[in-house]
Amino acid sequence: MPAGVSHEMIGQSDHIHMCGGYPDGRDWDDIQEAFLSDEDYKRACKRIMGLPIPERDPATGNPMSQWHAAPSSVDGGWNDWRKSLDSVS
Repeated sequence: MPAGVSHEMIGQSDHIHMCGGYPDGRDWDDIQEAFLSDEDYKRACKRIMGLPIPERDPATGNPMSQWHAAPSSVDGGWNDWRKSLDSVS
């Protein structure tokens, strides 16, 4: 998954191992929704939405052209929700 794609572990298996690749000096962020206030949740959403899509896939090194060509949040109808996040800093 490229930077900024939200994901959540909803189960686990001894047969699957996850690892992360964080380009351009970024690091992981262990945000757990159950422990966030409403304001912290909005701040986290703003931070995630502001992450750039890397030029290359951190795992394969392939160009991320399909991700760059994907519809924006505006095209996807997310404007109202995104604007609701502006009430937090």
